[in-house]
Amino acid sequence: VGADATVGNEGEIIIYNLAEESARLLQRLSGVKNFVELLAGYEDETLKTVFRGNLIKVEDTFDGIERRTKLEVSDGGAFVQSQLTARKYPKGTAIDKIVDDLLQDLALPRGVIYRLGPDIKTKGPLVVHGPAAGELARILSTFGYYINIQDLFVNVVSNKIAIPSGSSAADLSKTIETPLIETILNVTPETGLIAAPTFLGDYSDLSASEALEQSSSGIKFTSLLNGEFQPNAIIQVVSERISGVYRILKVVHRGSFRGDEWYSEVEAEDVSLGDGLSGQATISRGQPTTQSQRINFGNNVLPGEL
Repeated sequence: VGADATVGNEGEIIIYNLAEESARLLQRLSGVKNFVELLAGYEDETLKTVFRGNLIKVEDTFDGIERRTKLEVSDGGAFVQSQLTARKYPKGTAIDKIVDDLLQDLALPRGVIYRLGPDIKTKGPLVVHGPAAGELARILSTFGYYINIQDLFVNVVSNKIAIPSGSSAADLSKTIETPLIETILNVTPETGLIAAPTFLGDYSDLSASEALEQSSSGIKFTSLLNGEFQPNAIIQVVSERISGVYRILKVVHRGSFRGDEWYSEVEAEDVSLGDGLSGQATISRGQPTTQSQRINFGNNVLPGEL
């Protein structure tokens, strides 16, 4: 599972009938200084990364018929907990400057960074000392921002930033710094959406008109397995019932060579300003229109079973 986690996500990758020498090598390499990457996808598509992170522990068992090698993994949490900081700043220091310094102290690649802007500054002298992740989280919480870690990338995000429908990557880059912005990921039945999205609240028994009267800022849906679905990614959902612009909060990738079901289960929050709806999830009236752009902020986390 990949979720909106401050200290990173944890999970398991299970490999069946791995060669004995390979299993022993993994056991020797386990520890926070070594890494593992899991890619998955369909035969006619480029495989996409669904997990990248620390290899914490390896358990290898053999019952005489089948070997089962379980990898316990973390996408940065174990490493981040050991990173410390000690800095001091005068009154009037830009918060973005402090964020940059603490991100450097975390020693992880920068992912999605929502900027606070040059006008947000300290009102007095500031001293930060201790775990870098904790100090950064404390400072950001004052302004409604927070950090999370996905696939070894550290992200600074906020649910206060609303994104107008139809925004391009160039529009987003004015507020969001990331080397990974490409396009807004379009989620439709044609791109793999299975059935209609539903609200995170239980409105399944309501009619469309009744559901419109409810307040919900999040949805969930299931799609064919897609490694581009990652926490913090901005997606454009288009379906008969629910459409809008959302930021992914949580993804569960499911797949096994012992079955036919290869799915991604997604939870996301509404960040759109389109149609004058003040960021609330909306139900489409009539046929939805698709947008031509797609987005991938790039960094998700998610072990499945292989």
